[in-house]
Amino acid sequence: MKESEQDSVASFLASIQGVGSFLGPILGTYLYTLHVVVPYGMCVVLLAWTLPFVYRKKKEIASAI
Repeated sequence: MKESEQDSVASFLASIQGVGSFLGPILGTYLYTLHVVVPYGMCVVLLAWTLPFVYRKKKEIASAI
C-alpha cells in the first residue's frame, strides 16, 4: 500500500469515527424510546453479524502461519 493510500484510509477512518460519535447517541436514544432493551438487542445483533467475519479471518491467519 502506498503512503498516499494510507493517508486517505486514515482520513476516512477518522471521519467515520466522527460520524459514529455524532450518530451513535442519536440512534441509541431513538432505539431506547422504542423500548428499554432494544439498544442492547441491536448490539447483540451487530456482534452476531460480525462473528462469521472474525471466524473467517482467524482461519485465514491460522492457515498462513
